[in-house]
Amino acid sequence: WRGHAARVQADKTFGPRMAELRSLVKRSRANAKSNPASTLGARAKAAVATLHAPRKLREVRDALRDLAVATRWSKKCRALACDEKALKALLRTTRRCDRSAAHEPVLAA
Repeated sequence: WRGHAARVQADKTFGPRMAELRSLVKRSRANAKSNPASTLGARAKAAVATLHAPRKLREVRDALRDLAVATRWSKKCRALACDEKALKALLRTTRRCDRSAAHEPVLAA
């Protein structure tokens, strides 16, 4: 009875917000099924690959942003980013940057 009462109270308090979050998670899962390249794991792998052979500063900045988001939310992505080759690529990329205005967004990411 006590658990039921707590769930009913929580449903009254957080009901609309929980329904909104449920629909957000449902949409996110459907999007991941329809577009597997948009998942955190795929974005983290692409970011590490970009860091191995960067072409443009914008690509590096976007890769670092994606890697930061992925490692913040996923344990598997953190393990991917801690790989020896990924760390070497990350350190090599930051070493190549200087304090110019063009490199500032890359270093801030």
